[in-house]
Amino acid sequence: MKLSTMNQEFRIRELQREDLFKVRKIIRNGLYKKFYTLLKILCWKNRNVLGIITLLTVMFTAIFDGNIIISLVIQMLILFVAISMQFIMEIQLQINDVNDFDKIQKRYVRFWVMEHIQNYETFIVGTVALRTLHENVSNTQSIAIVELKRMSVSSNFRKRGIGRKLLAHAVNEASELSYNRIILDCTELQMPAISMYQTYGFITTRIIKLPLLFVLPGIDMHYMERKL
Repeated sequence: MKLSTMNQEFRIRELQREDLFKVRKIIRNGLYKKFYTLLKILCWKNRNVLGIITLLTVMFTAIFDGNIIISLVIQMLILFVAISMQFIMEIQLQINDVNDFDKIQKRYVRFWVMEHIQNYETFIVGTVALRTLHENVSNTQSIAIVELKRMSVSSNFRKRGIGRKLLAHAVNEASELSYNRIILDCTELQMPAISMYQTYGFITTRIIKLPLLFVLPGIDMHYMERKL
């Protein structure tokens, strides 16, 4: 098992089958945290739409002698449920991607976890992976482009430089594996991460607006890359 020791407390090693439960928990918690932040941003971006919905609801409710408060609550609940379902389905897809160890071995070029050792106990505190743009890969692939995936840090260990160490490790390994370009994507919710990627030489190649419920203003997806 390949092991990279950084200091006495933290180390990066390759993913093992018994790590999957803890890895899924870290990734799931990170995705739900983004979801809650996303709701706030979407409410602000769609404030005009929400205002129009409120106005129309008040008008129609008044015309048909209904209860305005109940109608507004129902409208907001329907919208909230629709948005939530869209993102919960996306989160579940992301979690399913790390359910099966054998499929992970085929899908990813490398998958690492960061361990924190404290009082003779070991905790997984972060993950990062490399994946080619093809479904099935092997460690001997000569494809020039590799994708950075599964960058996630446990909420209890954020702002301690762990993300930077994971990123540096992944970039160095990609270079050693003879890839000449590494790409990634992240949303506008991850501005600190975008700044970190820029520090490590990544540049934004395009920004795509992802709609909410197919028609409403959504979020910006940043696509970035770095030459190795």
